[in-house]
Amino acid sequence: MKKSYLVEYWGILADQRGSKQETVSSAAATVEQLFGELFVSQDRSWQRVVKAVINDEFVPWDERLTDGARIAFLPPMSGG
Repeated sequence: MKKSYLVEYWGILADQRGSKQETVSSAAATVEQLFGELFVSQDRSWQRVVKAVINDEFVPWDERLTDGARIAFLPPMSGG
Protein backbone atom coordinates (compact mmCIF):
# COMPACT_ATOMS: atom_id res chain seq x y z
CA MET A 1 0.00 0.00 0.00
CA LYS A 2 1.41 3.35 -1.03
CA LYS A 3 1.83 6.18 1.45
CA SER A 4 2.41 9.87 0.85
CA TYR A 5 5.47 11.80 2.07
CA LEU A 6 6.74 15.36 1.79
CA VAL A 7 10.39 14.91 0.85
CA GLU A 8 12.97 17.70 1.08
CA TYR A 9 16.32 17.58 -0.71
CA TRP A 10 19.37 19.61 0.22
CA GLY A 11 22.54 20.49 -1.64
CA ILE A 12 23.52 18.29 -4.56
CA LEU A 13 20.51 16.03 -3.99
CA ALA A 14 18.16 18.94 -4.79
CA ASP A 15 20.14 19.54 -7.98
CA GLN A 16 19.86 15.89 -8.95
CA ARG A 17 16.10 15.77 -8.31
CA GLY A 18 15.54 19.17 -9.92
CA SER A 19 13.55 20.31 -6.89
CA LYS A 20 14.05 21.22 -3.24
CA GLN A 21 10.91 19.36 -2.20
CA GLU A 22 8.13 17.24 -3.57
CA THR A 23 5.28 15.06 -2.44
CA VAL A 24 6.08 11.43 -3.09
CA SER A 25 3.78 8.41 -3.13
CA SER A 26 5.65 5.20 -2.36
CA ALA A 27 5.25 1.70 -0.98
CA ALA A 28 8.71 1.95 0.65
CA ALA A 29 8.69 0.75 4.24
CA THR A 30 11.99 2.33 5.36
CA VAL A 31 14.02 5.45 4.73
CA GLU A 32 16.62 3.32 2.94
CA GLN A 33 14.04 1.91 0.53
CA LEU A 34 12.65 5.36 -0.22
CA PHE A 35 16.12 6.80 -0.86
CA GLY A 36 16.83 3.85 -3.17
CA GLU A 37 13.65 4.56 -5.16
CA LEU A 38 14.36 8.27 -5.46
CA PHE A 39 18.03 7.94 -6.33
CA VAL A 40 18.12 4.66 -8.27
CA SER A 41 21.25 5.68 -10.18
CA GLN A 42 23.14 6.48 -6.98
CA ASP A 43 25.68 4.11 -5.52
CA ARG A 44 24.55 2.93 -2.07
CA SER A 45 27.79 4.34 -0.63
CA TRP A 46 25.94 7.68 -0.42
CA GLN A 47 24.21 6.34 2.65
CA ARG A 48 27.47 6.58 4.56
CA VAL A 49 27.51 10.38 4.16
CA VAL A 50 23.88 11.39 3.53
CA LYS A 51 21.80 11.92 6.66
CA ALA A 52 18.10 11.11 6.83
CA VAL A 53 15.67 13.21 8.85
CA ILE A 54 12.03 12.48 9.65
CA ASN A 55 9.89 15.24 11.15
CA ASP A 56 13.00 17.24 12.22
CA GLU A 57 14.76 14.27 13.84
CA PHE A 58 17.82 12.42 12.50
CA VAL A 59 16.99 8.74 12.00
CA PRO A 60 18.84 5.55 11.02
CA TRP A 61 18.43 4.18 7.49
CA ASP A 62 16.24 1.31 8.71
CA GLU A 63 13.70 3.71 10.28
CA ARG A 64 10.11 2.74 9.36
CA LEU A 65 8.06 5.32 7.47
CA THR A 66 4.60 6.52 8.46
CA ASP A 67 2.05 8.08 6.14
CA GLY A 68 2.31 11.88 5.95
CA ALA A 69 5.87 12.05 7.30
CA ARG A 70 8.15 14.95 6.33
CA ILE A 71 11.46 13.47 5.24
CA ALA A 72 14.70 15.29 4.41
CA PHE A 73 17.90 13.99 2.88
CA LEU A 74 21.02 16.00 3.76
CA PRO A 75 24.28 15.38 1.91
CA PRO A 76 27.61 16.71 3.20
CA MET A 77 27.70 20.47 2.70
CA SER A 78 30.34 23.13 2.82
CA GLY A 79 29.98 26.84 2.91
CA GLY A 80 31.96 29.98 2.97
